[in-house]
Amino acid sequence: MCFGRFLLKTATVFSLTLLTTCCSKKSSETASEADVPLRILSKDTVKKDEKVLVEICTDNAQWGIAKAYFDCENKSNISVDTVRKTIAGCDKELAVLKDTVVIQFAPNVLGQSIFPRLRILLSKKQGAEVKVIDTTFNYYVVQ
Repeated sequence: MCFGRFLLKTATVFSLTLLTTCCSKKSSETASEADVPLRILSKDTVKKDEKVLVEICTDNAQWGIAKAYFDCENKSNISVDTVRKTIAGCDKELAVLKDTVVIQFAPNVLGQSIFPRLRILLSKKQGAEVKVIDTTFNYYVVQ
């Protein structure tokens, strides 16, 4: 779990099953079963050139974060290697420590900013099911 207070952000969820390379929601799955909310701990306002630490974790104890990426290919058909726990078209990996994505950066452009899209691979702690979540977060940079 993330530490500190949390800001809940929205995320797009793609549900996958073992050995399935096409993203699809199972017809028997309800919306609540498909959703694995993320908690994103980040400051709303940051200073220019000051290091910012952001933590992202799941809000569901049954799911853990296996890998996290940025700058992935923009595809609607996402392929996941469930053995190596990798996503095809994603090469730039972020640090994941104890089921928490850890991002540190120093923004240098003033004003409202959106962090580039993140693609997070979730793995069910009991079983072989995986999910891919695309998400991002906003922040405001001041002098």
